[in-house]
Amino acid sequence: MDRPRFRKAFLSPRFWPLWCGLGLLWLIVQLPYPALLSIGRLLGAVMYRLAGDRRRIAKRNLELCFPEKSAAERKHLLKENFASTGIAFFEMAMSWWWSRERLAKLAHVEGLEHLQKAQREGKG
Repeated sequence: MDRPRFRKAFLSPRFWPLWCGLGLLWLIVQLPYPALLSIGRLLGAVMYRLAGDRRRIAKRNLELCFPEKSAAERKHLLKENFASTGIAFFEMAMSWWWSRERLAKLAHVEGLEHLQKAQREGKG
């Protein structure tokens, strides 16, 4: 697949808010990972408050999926889902701009030998 090409038109004032937003996002993801987790949870809490339609849909889905849980337990799951979504936003940006080495420090692989065995057997 060919890589998209930059066009001079992207520098027009129409795109300045986008460039400013991307610049701000780039600055934020330069922070240490624990700070990004906190900011992501905060973003999730804001989304929980502002995204009423999404919140109602997710709440209903949890009611259907977990009828055995109490309303308080489902509300906790709902808030954690929004927090995870906020964190995922910054983790996506990390994948764009962090170096491979910096990302590797966060990764921990368990069971790699199972994948390697499957690959050797032609099943990977």
